[in-house]
Amino acid sequence: MRSVHDNELFAYSADGVSKRLKLHTKYSALQPPEYTDIVFEGVLDHMFRDVLLPSIIFDVEEADTAFVLQQFFSVMADGYRRGGWPSFFAPEIDTMVQNIRSASCHMFTIASSYGIDGWVVAQSMRIEPKDDW
Repeated sequence: MRSVHDNELFAYSADGVSKRLKLHTKYSALQPPEYTDIVFEGVLDHMFRDVLLPSIIFDVEEADTAFVLQQFFSVMADGYRRGGWPSFFAPEIDTMVQNIRSASCHMFTIASSYGIDGWVVAQSMRIEPKDDW
């Protein structure tokens, strides 16, 4: 699998109808640059902080769901109270984990060396090499 470590995240797109989220990246240390999309399918919900484009990706990986939910519980509780986000919210973390599993989803985290970080709850994630952007 192609690495996205040190790739620049220069754009992203979300499609609520197809439940797809794409992070568009490039690795500029190679000439010509290497373009790679990080594609999440079956997206239930996502949250990004410190959105700065371009950002420098450190890693995208499947994470321990309960751990991430504990870190963001107060943000999620407030979001659910204000507007029903995230859709899997429940007052107990164990119930949220079950809600995510019932949707056949996983928790993925996005870490950066510079800029964006956050998480995506989706059924799958893949790294997709691109010829250009």
